[in-house]
Amino acid sequence: MVFLRIACLLIGASLLQVLLRQFFKNDTSNQQQQRFSTDELHQFLPTFLSQGSQDAFIDEIKYFLASQQAKPFYSFALTEKSILFQGDGLSGLSIINLPDPTIRPGSAVLLSNTCDMDPSNRRLFDSSLTYAPIFSLQRYLEALRREFPNDDDRVINHENSIRQQLITQIFFLPQGGKLQDDSIIFLDRIVSASSKTINRDQIAQSRIFTLSDFGAWLLALKLSIHFCRIRDRVDRNAGTIVPE
Repeated sequence: MVFLRIACLLIGASLLQVLLRQFFKNDTSNQQQQRFSTDELHQFLPTFLSQGSQDAFIDEIKYFLASQQAKPFYSFALTEKSILFQGDGLSGLSIINLPDPTIRPGSAVLLSNTCDMDPSNRRLFDSSLTYAPIFSLQRYLEALRREFPNDDDRVINHENSIRQQLITQIFFLPQGGKLQDDSIIFLDRIVSASSKTINRDQIAQSRIFTLSDFGAWLLALKLSIHFCRIRDRVDRNAGTIVPE
């Protein structure tokens, strides 16, 4: 189980799915083993969830693994809260894509931790927000088809991988909340801005969505996979790169 805990943080998403599938094998002939596996999964759930929320969380994982879709992906219980939550989609944020110096307003997903965005946490320095701009999946795919007109199968496979959350630097956002279309964010296209740029009194109005327990867990997992893979095959002390 220690291996699974480490693997969830460090390995690719496709292998992650294989590991999670072991908890929900279709073979129900051994019900004792089935119950044991589900109990083990509880060790990796957020400890603050109520029993009902934990059961719903596990059902969402089962649904995701069976259908490659996460539903429900968003929560409406926090819509009116004047609190910034990690994974929130917000409109009206400042977007920049260097080296282009142009700054424009746009929608983005907050990647900063919820506690770090809380102004009641007093620090010796002003905290900043990190967020990733939201892109329409359909427009992204149309751009790929224009760039690769003879590679339609490749684009189709790429879209399937996006929807299955198998691409480490892309997080898929299904339509929902105030999000009108299936969308994506790139975890390697991150913007940083002062937290003072957010009008805390207008959070509920600018909020596009808040992730569900499962959606927030999946985002944290994708962030961990994207930023924290230590298996880069580099022996830093010896100064060598290990070939694959």
